Amino acid sequence: MGIAVCGSGLGTLVFSAVMPYVINAPLWFDYRGALPLEAVIIFICVIFGAAMIPLPQEPSEIRRVERKARRKAKQQVFKTGTATSQSDEQQKKLLPTNQKSLSLHIIHQWFMFCFNDTPSQEVSVASRESIAVVHISQECLSDDAAFALFVISNVLTNLGFYVLYNFAHDLAADAKVIEHKRHWIIMSIVICTCFGRVIIGYLADRSWVNRLILYNITLIIAGIATMFAPFCNYFVQTHMTYAGLFGFFSGGYVDLISTIIVDLVGVDKLSDALDVLLLFQGFAVVIGTPIVGTMRDAFSGSNRSYFWLYLIFGGSILLSGLILFGIPVLKRRKELYQQPTKHQLQMGVLSFSNKTYLYLKNNNNNFNSTTCLEQ
Repeated sequence: MGIAVCGSGLGTLVFSAVMPYVINAPLWFDYRGALPLEAVIIFICVIFGAAMIPLPQEPSEIRRVERKARRKAKQQVFKTGTATSQSDEQQKKLLPTNQKSLSLHIIHQWFMFCFNDTPSQEVSVASRESIAVVHISQECLSDDAAFALFVISNVLTNLGFYVLYNFAHDLAADAKVIEHKRHWIIMSIVICTCFGRVIIGYLADRSWVNRLILYNITLIIAGIATMFAPFCNYFVQTHMTYAGLFGFFSGGYVDLISTIIVDLVGVDKLSDALDVLLLFQGFAVVIGTPIVGTMRDAFSGSNRSYFWLYLIFGGSILLSGLILFGIPVLKRRKELYQQPTKHQLQMGVLSFSNKTYLYLKNNNNNFNSTTCLEQ
């Protein structure tokens, strides 16, 4: 993942050096003439994106997913069998002998539906029930408290994420940094971003690393680096220090977003969760930079017009990392809530949420509560 996304850091490095010459080119005399050129370059990215197609599913990958699904189904059946202390006769009534085979059948049919481009018109009742469960779970991402907290964290992060990119040069000018050395600040950000994405991405793949804690650390250090920026003096090295720290750890933040989403909601909901997350990220970016500019104009009369800007929005990034330490608590509460109760076992509902159970019962005349598959 780190290698795949470090290209954006390389592009930022190149264009930060090239665009000043493009803007001041003799073909035009202000930035307005350079904007169409930038628009064309961005449009080329759209063409590249349209040329991307999904990779075909390898038979070995399909078999691996099926084996994993069977193992999970067996584990769920075992957990269900040991969740109650009733007698053997009562357990047999609650868990019919065909429960295990039905669970495997539902999972097998669901995976065949996902991997098949042209599913048959005749789909079994078990398939429709399992697909309905997946559809409901995707619609109810907002009910996941851990994911909701993750979205809030990303809103706080993106409010201040682009402050350094947009105003590092102006902050250096206020600090009386020599003009021909100021471009090294942005260069420090993008160079360290490339290294940060590769190194932190490598660490995230290690089994002994807690990815959520690593993600939190990247945000906390990036926020502290942003808050440290207005205390830098006229030496460009001090500005390059905070810029390098921010670039390295903010690169890791971008690198880990998809990984953390998978850890929170599962790979099957990655696309839906990422859509929701990017919507709120875009909203934060749209309002964040204008707010910074407005505050800059409001404090323009002071000697340190960027002081409070960097403290406030750096603190926003810092806070976005700190609040995520509550995710493990929310996940434990969710798992505790989803454990099957004795009453649910007697009714044949293993660990469905009430919303899912009622949906299946009201929308499928052939639905039988004893056929619910534990999620």
